[in-house]
Amino acid sequence: MSRSKGSKYEKSGETFIEFTAQSIDKTRKVPNIELSRIIARTVINAEIDIIEKYIDDEAKIKEISLEFLNTIFSSYGA
Repeated sequence: MSRSKGSKYEKSGETFIEFTAQSIDKTRKVPNIELSRIIARTVINAEIDIIEKYIDDEAKIKEISLEFLNTIFSSYGA
């Protein structure tokens, strides 16, 4: 997703962000699609950063990703 410019997958990142935003928005107590898009973009970009940083260590990717997602979504919907 982060290096797809010029390829047939160039728009897949935005499609994935929109799908994720729609999913997030459905779970919010007070829906707000613009805020859900910001949350989706932030989470996806952070996950890409984690994958790129630990590309050769799958266990570390899982560990950091789970910790990140648990931290972000532990108070979600509040």
